[in-house]
Amino acid sequence: MQFNSPWLQFNRQSWPNLKEDIECDVAIIGAGISGVSTLYFLLHHTDKKIVLLEKNHVASGATGHNAGFACAVMETSIQQLINQYGLEKTKRTYYELDRGWELLLEIYNKLDMQEDFVRINHTNPAYTSVDNLVYAVTQEMLQDQIGRRRGSFLIVDDEKIKEKIPDELRKYIQFVPQEKILKTLKTQDKAYIAVLVTMETAKTARINSAKFCYKVLLYLQKKFPERFFVYENTEITQIDIESSCAVLHHARGTIKTHDVILCTNAYKDFLISDKEQKCSVLKLHESLMIREGYLAAYTGDNSDAYGAAFFDHRGMYESSPYFYVIHTPPSVNEKAGLTILGGPEYYISEDCSADLIQQHAQESFEVGKRFLKNTFNISKDSFDYFWRGIMGYTKSGLRWVGQDPEYPHLWYNLGCNGVGILPAISGGEKIAQLMNGETLLSSLFDPPESIQCHE
Repeated sequence: MQFNSPWLQFNRQSWPNLKEDIECDVAIIGAGISGVSTLYFLLHHTDKKIVLLEKNHVASGATGHNAGFACAVMETSIQQLINQYGLEKTKRTYYELDRGWELLLEIYNKLDMQEDFVRINHTNPAYTSVDNLVYAVTQEMLQDQIGRRRGSFLIVDDEKIKEKIPDELRKYIQFVPQEKILKTLKTQDKAYIAVLVTMETAKTARINSAKFCYKVLLYLQKKFPERFFVYENTEITQIDIESSCAVLHHARGTIKTHDVILCTNAYKDFLISDKEQKCSVLKLHESLMIREGYLAAYTGDNSDAYGAAFFDHRGMYESSPYFYVIHTPPSVNEKAGLTILGGPEYYISEDCSADLIQQHAQESFEVGKRFLKNTFNISKDSFDYFWRGIMGYTKSGLRWVGQDPEYPHLWYNLGCNGVGILPAISGGEKIAQLMNGETLLSSLFDPPESIQCHE
């Protein structure tokens, strides 16, 4: 099965590969939205000379193979975060997510990139299970307590369901005929008993994050021509952490830098070595797990911009419990609207075979077709686009943003929260602020303390 992402269908500039030894103040590994955003803010807020390194081509990884969905949410529940980390750290983390939305708009306005930005009017999570529904309403109550309420739930007017709803959740609920729920979701599937109707102030958009990266780099080349260099097809094979610097090794030489920032899913492609202790630093390698997601899209005459997530009877976000659908009208440069379908995901090893990828792709393709038929009565024998994205999840499900607490020359802006565009952007600003000497409040995105160092 052939993969083709809608986000890479534009003329793309190329950059040279690195063929020699060089020195710089900061080296960024990974030229996706995390690396490009980090570069953007470092150039604006510091005077450092920076090198941006990409193993393949700019935005050719997850950034060019995502759902294009910019939304300030995380898959880890707010209840779990508060229980494990406390209210204040959780509030700070959501502030950083919301800050990503503000920064995205600022960059779009500064670069005059509005033609690639399609605001989503409303996003509606839907539920088939009463247990999942009660859990979701509880999350909304907690969101309300930190000032981030998204909307209200429409729930089937059924006595058996009503008796399972705790009294403290009733303020977030309206009981209605099921027809209203199905109409809101634009579905025929009567398995859905509830939907969250988001407020118009919800911060959601569809963007082409790959094109975003290219336009940001072209802008930076004009504004800071002497301050940074981009190198494609330059694979880092080893990072040596020394007492006063970091040394990066590639096929044709080395890069000596004061700081190195990891902004990549390809974390297992290189070794990180502690030269003082003469051992390998394996925290990153042992903390992140690879997940692959399959997506499909087809063009059409969508007049409205809306999205929905469909949760089945399983637990929230377990395995692959939900599908999401994003409908958008054409942007300025598009001839037709785009409907994006995502959902099937798999944990895989770094040596996942091509045969297994094809097996997962075929399974996802068939599951997606059945979902469209059952949910919207839409029959599809093929899709205009079908692609595969790779995500690196930390064991906690939280992104790492900032300086390593034990290796001051090592920094991170990586790890998937489920929806990664906004935290990638706010993470770039955060790193620039920290490198500029600012003191910031602690959040859940701070890299963990413990280090595994193996001989």
